[in-house]
Amino acid sequence: AVMKQQPPQRKSSNLHPDISKDSDKETLYQEVLALREKNEQLEQTVSWMHDLIWELTRRLHITQSR
Repeated sequence: AVMKQQPPQRKSSNLHPDISKDSDKETLYQEVLALREKNEQLEQTVSWMHDLIWELTRRLHITQSR
């Protein structure tokens, strides 16, 4: 009988040994949530700055065209 050699199976703990514990996964999850929140705040800031720059540019243009 011919037996096919199967590739060794990886254990999930071998893929990422540093985050194999549930507490580590929870910590990473919390960090991801915090980063998403910070990203949202930064996106709002950039949007506000963009709007302000365009408003000031319009005002400057109106003032200079008088």
